[in-house]
Amino acid sequence: MNTRRAILALLFFCAVGAYLTGLLQPVDQWIREKRFQFGSRPVSGEVVTVDIDAVSIDQLGQWPWKRSVYGEVVDRLNELGASIIAFDVDFSSPSTPEEDLAFAEAMARSTAPVYLASFNQPTNAGAETLYGNQPIETFTAVARLAMVNVFADRDAVIRTFPFGAMVDEQPVQSIAAVLAKYSGLINGSFYIDFGIDIDSLDRIPLIDLLNGKVDRERVDGKRLIIGASAAELRDFFSVPRFGIISGHTLQAAATETLIQNRTLQLSSGLVVLGLTVVMAVLAIWRRKRGALVPTLLTLAAGMVVLEAAATTIQAMEAYALQTASSHLVLLFFGAFSVVQEIDLKRIMLLISESRADNAQAILDRVISDNSEGIVVVSEDSTVHTLNKSAETFFRNVVHATETLAPDLTGMPLNELAPEALVAAVQMDMSAAREGHIGQREPTLIDKTYDTHGRHVLEYIVTPSILAGGVDLSGKKQPDRVFACVNFRDVTERHIREERARFLARFDPVTGLPNKNGFIEFLEGVPDGHVALADYSAVCRIAISRLQSVQDTLGQDFADDILNLVATRLSEAIGPGEYLASTMDNGFHLYLIATTQDQLDKRMSGLLEMISKPYFHGGHGATVGASAGITVLDDLDCPPETLLKRAKSALNDAISEDGNTFAIYAPELDLRIQVRQQLELDLWKAFEEKQFVNFYQPQINLADGSLYGAEALIRWIHPERGFVSPADFIPIAEQSSLIVDMGEWAMNQACIDAATWPGSPKIAVNLSPVQFFQGDLVRTVEDALKNSGLHKDRLDLEITESLFMEDTGRILDLMSALRAMGLRFALDDFGTGYSSLAYIQNFPMDKIKIDQAFVRGMQEDSSSLSIVRAVADLARGLNMETVAEGVETDVERRLVSQVGCSVGQGYLFSKPLPAEDMTKFAENMAAAKSS
Repeated sequence: MNTRRAILALLFFCAVGAYLTGLLQPVDQWIREKRFQFGSRPVSGEVVTVDIDAVSIDQLGQWPWKRSVYGEVVDRLNELGASIIAFDVDFSSPSTPEEDLAFAEAMARSTAPVYLASFNQPTNAGAETLYGNQPIETFTAVARLAMVNVFADRDAVIRTFPFGAMVDEQPVQSIAAVLAKYSGLINGSFYIDFGIDIDSLDRIPLIDLLNGKVDRERVDGKRLIIGASAAELRDFFSVPRFGIISGHTLQAAATETLIQNRTLQLSSGLVVLGLTVVMAVLAIWRRKRGALVPTLLTLAAGMVVLEAAATTIQAMEAYALQTASSHLVLLFFGAFSVVQEIDLKRIMLLISESRADNAQAILDRVISDNSEGIVVVSEDSTVHTLNKSAETFFRNVVHATETLAPDLTGMPLNELAPEALVAAVQMDMSAAREGHIGQREPTLIDKTYDTHGRHVLEYIVTPSILAGGVDLSGKKQPDRVFACVNFRDVTERHIREERARFLARFDPVTGLPNKNGFIEFLEGVPDGHVALADYSAVCRIAISRLQSVQDTLGQDFADDILNLVATRLSEAIGPGEYLASTMDNGFHLYLIATTQDQLDKRMSGLLEMISKPYFHGGHGATVGASAGITVLDDLDCPPETLLKRAKSALNDAISEDGNTFAIYAPELDLRIQVRQQLELDLWKAFEEKQFVNFYQPQINLADGSLYGAEALIRWIHPERGFVSPADFIPIAEQSSLIVDMGEWAMNQACIDAATWPGSPKIAVNLSPVQFFQGDLVRTVEDALKNSGLHKDRLDLEITESLFMEDTGRILDLMSALRAMGLRFALDDFGTGYSSLAYIQNFPMDKIKIDQAFVRGMQEDSSSLSIVRAVADLARGLNMETVAEGVETDVERRLVSQVGCSVGQGYLFSKPLPAEDMTKFAENMAAAKSS
């Protein structure tokens, strides 16, 4: 009886010890994941995914997409009422400035918060040092960040999800925490509840969203995750229950877990111990009752009931009971009950007799079925056994041109395997014989074979010492050494890693180092360079007109031209200088110069060289080039700061019509900061209705009556006061905001003019952007309809810069508006390009003579002649003329004498706010009637 109790106690403590040492953790994990299938829960309906699927990629064209596509996604989701928008997409590299700005503007005007992916990654392949991968600065200025890192267990399966992490020393919440509006700490992670049926998530193909095929109720108030589901994008993870899922689906599963408060909690060790004790007591109690079969049935029923209860609790309360140790106790006690019923000695004999056969059978099956190559080698380097994978590799790759024996066992390893593998086996077995058996690490063999090309093998050698035992005479036999070699073909993975390492430092188009490579170079620039060359500099060169080359001759030809530019630059730089790619049709360059004059001449020569024609494949092309330069006068200046300064100088050069270079000065940064702040304020200004219309009267020169007024939009900034249109109109024209501003200005001008007595005209300026974005005809129709203004009273003013664009589309729109009864005035006439050609080819009704000619009439006879010629030309074409900038009575008399019909300027009135303009019109009407 005491022996029986001791055995039962031992079995109990073995089960508990297996739990405490973690041996049962894989079993508990397997059981916990099986329960998900029996406790499925619906999704909350709050989370919707937008899938970048194969159909979307096929219809939208070449991947990666233009950034404006994502801007359209943001705009569409806002139209449908999304509450939160999160992108599981890497935006850490710039595209073209226009495309990046289009996406940034869409995010800036989004009413729903937009989150972009941020994550930590190694600085180099295999490195332990991490750096934060952030979206480019253009995006971080208008969007928020969400961490997208996920961490797999050792079996490559994702079970837990982080609340967040430190990225670039800043705390960043994970996408799941952001979308679930979790407000706790970012430290730690939680178990995902895969009992939630993520197959029932509402999934919207991105192309359907862009094509307007998505109903509002699917998006309104929902939290959207945009990510890749196309197989070719390879953003997939292995998870319990559902197998392989896309990355953004995993983010959705984690979000649903937090939204439904289903973060899975594992039972504590105390609960596990208590449950195990209960199962042990049950087993002992039932065994005391007698018969074996009822005892086994009771134990089996206990296991079923226990697991059914655990499954129910996990499904209802998100609490996972760890039951492996309890099941193990029941199994142990059941086996002990069986042993008690059978002759123990006989059982031990049977076990003893079959152990060797069973072990060998299991070992043979494991070796045979393994997908990796396995070879067991004896101490004399002969093959003891090998599996099919190893045999196939030896026959079809290593010895593809030879005929090997049907059975490879017993052959010397050096006649089968690569030399490096044979040498590693011999070295490790010798070390094992000397007692040096330690942890082995996987090693690579990179070898090219005659018939099968390059193969990269990853192998590990595990030596073992088997005790020799004793012979029949009782003499101890020497120990034997064996080695087990596991290897697998990792060629594709290795090539991908090589490619990734290459792309991390080099441009795939030109083969030049990229920004990372250039920064590494700058960090190693020797002090002597600055000492010997006071004007050594970091330069950034932008190549222009490549887009037109791509549009006419294709992407491949544009890439060829960029390669030819890189070749010219590479041949032009000298020893110690360095060339790298910016990855966006440009280059970083380190130049060594001793004087400012030498630096200027070098850069001028390089830009001139780049601009010379290129001939390739039977075609020719020319490109432009601009450069920004920052002199390397401070060795302690970080490379990133140098690159930023060079970019600021480049922007300054481009603003000066390009094909030149600019040298960085500190005021450039201030100017950029002011412009960036002004751009952000401009979006807010439109939302907060900070714009007003002013009106400058236009007077009939013949009788002094009110002819009409020109509408002039003004921005009243809450801090800056009046902001000049010269400052904010160009910014608005670089974005779609000018379309909305123009529509508002026209509507307001028509509403105000409709109240003026005497029916004077109202002239509204049009931006060239309005002809190519939005619906100009609808805008005019709506303004007339909403205000009740008669169409004869509305004039549309355009400038000559409009005709530098698509003249076919412009002519069609002007014709459509003329057909509605509207008239066009050509503003600032005489300051543009081919003015007479525009008058001849486009439907004009009025010419506005620029104030520069009007103000010069008194002192400059040529100005007077120009005004007279324009007035005569207009009169001959039955057109009106408006003289701008009339400030004195003399100027009024002169423009009237030469034939101008209308005058506008401070002599008559400065621009007036709406109320004052109404009073002005009333006074003019009263004066006329009297």
